[in-house]
Amino acid sequence: MVKKRVFISSRIKEMRGFREAAIRAIESAGMKAIHFSTIDPQNFSPMKPDIEHITELLDGVKSCDIFLGLYGQTLDSNWTPEGYSKHSMELEQETAETIGLRCFYYVEPLNVQCDHDMTRFRQQIIQKGADFLTTPDELYRSLLGQLS
Repeated sequence: MVKKRVFISSRIKEMRGFREAAIRAIESAGMKAIHFSTIDPQNFSPMKPDIEHITELLDGVKSCDIFLGLYGQTLDSNWTPEGYSKHSMELEQETAETIGLRCFYYVEPLNVQCDHDMTRFRQQIIQKGADFLTTPDELYRSLLGQLS
């Protein structure tokens, strides 16, 4: 049987503990975690244009069965591909919804200070039914329950 694939969208360093907990939950549910931890604009080859990198990310989303958004405090400094007006994480989330993936969203609690773009994006995500992040262990339990 082919394992279901879960795309994880988040800031890599900022959400490291939560990402690791999510990967454990996904694997415990018998699924495969898909994330592009090595895709970072600083590591991009200058020979490849932004369009190739965003296409690679969005194709990754399209190859999955489930989408998981883990959203912290920052989005302002997240990569915005040339020719786009939105950050890559916003484009990943829009792609997942457009193609009808089952989506799970987790955001920082309301009392946490976020930068301008994350505040705007988080409001959109909360309206879609996001859960609030507390600890990586609690994320593991919550996500495993939703995936099982």
